[in-house]
Amino acid sequence: MAKEPVTMICHDQLIHAIEQELGLTHGIDFLVAHPLDKNGVQCGEAYLFRWMNKDITAPDIEHMKARYHECHCETYEANAARERRDALLAQTDWTQAQDVPVTVKAKYADYRQALRDITTQAGFPTSIDWPLLP
Repeated sequence: MAKEPVTMICHDQLIHAIEQELGLTHGIDFLVAHPLDKNGVQCGEAYLFRWMNKDITAPDIEHMKARYHECHCETYEANAARERRDALLAQTDWTQAQDVPVTVKAKYADYRQALRDITTQAGFPTSIDWPLLP
């Protein structure tokens, strides 16, 4: 019986799998690319565009996709959630400056703490109850 192909993964997921599996760096050791539709959205398989590492043989992409699903999906999702959280925190950093009124600081303090606490939610990293901006 033929083995089912692994579900398509995005550009960044393929990069993550290769970096985690081989300890290499995208942009230095290899480049990943993918086709885009007219709206700039990935519309096809991510692929290895260029392999620049002379010490390690380029990996089989189907194997890397399988390894992503087997081993690296959760770390990728956790990293993506933390990046989103960090961006949301950065957008409200101004609320904690010395010259901001105490009422504004207090209103945003709970929101900012809830953002910091997303990693302790039961569904983290795949099911997150994101706090609402005050």
